[in-house]
Amino acid sequence: TYTWTAVRSGGSGTYTYRWRIRDVGGSWYTLGSAQNQTHSVYGGDPDFDLELRVVAGAETVYDTLRVTNCIGGGGCQY
Repeated sequence: TYTWTAVRSGGSGTYTYRWRIRDVGGSWYTLGSAQNQTHSVYGGDPDFDLELRVVAGAETVYDTLRVTNCIGGGGCQY
């Protein structure tokens, strides 16, 4: 089980968060809307993309992270 945390810096106003996940090349679905997001990963799970959308006032920022699953043997090469 892994936890990702969005850390805001600077700016003012209210921040809203949206975490989304998809298998690589698949459809997105929403995981949650808190500043922290936890997701369990198992040995047979495919790699996935994790997206964070942050809205503060009139500004919206997206960031996507590719998570590579190295659980269950074979190892990862970087």
